[in-house]
Amino acid sequence: MRDFSELFPEVYQVIPAGDHGVYAYMNDGAARLMDMAPRRDHGDCVDIEPFALLDCPIVDDPLEKTLL
Repeated sequence: MRDFSELFPEVYQVIPAGDHGVYAYMNDGAARLMDMAPRRDHGDCVDIEPFALLDCPIVDDPLEKTLL
């Protein structure tokens, strides 16, 4: 696990994923996958807490394959 004691997590970009998920690109260089299904009741716009994303899994960048 990474040490976030000196890093304030920040979301740079969010891209929709299938099945109500989003890929969040963070300032530490990681792409994290967050399940947004539990948050659908809040309307179309949802504010994502950056610290909540630290519990989400780090995944391979889904756009990397399309950019090569």
